[in-house]
Amino acid sequence: MVQTIQGHFLAGQFVPTQKTAIPDLVEVFVIITDKAVVQAETSKEERIEKRLKAAEAITGIIPSDFEFDLEDLRRERIEKWGLVE
Repeated sequence: MVQTIQGHFLAGQFVPTQKTAIPDLVEVFVIITDKAVVQAETSKEERIEKRLKAAEAITGIIPSDFEFDLEDLRRERIEKWGLVE
């Protein structure tokens, strides 16, 4: 089985981008790119504030008196993307 895992090395340790488990004693190949990874440390409060600002921006787009039928929207999406129920 071949599996691709993206990440970076930090202080000699491999840090995967997504949480994943690499089994012990498996053969691996490492390809090093010239792209540097810059990690931005953001606090939990900063992330929450960013999400709240995004939600406020979206809320301002939709008029308060706008009404919709959820089933109509669902059917429209299924038809648009050719999905089968």
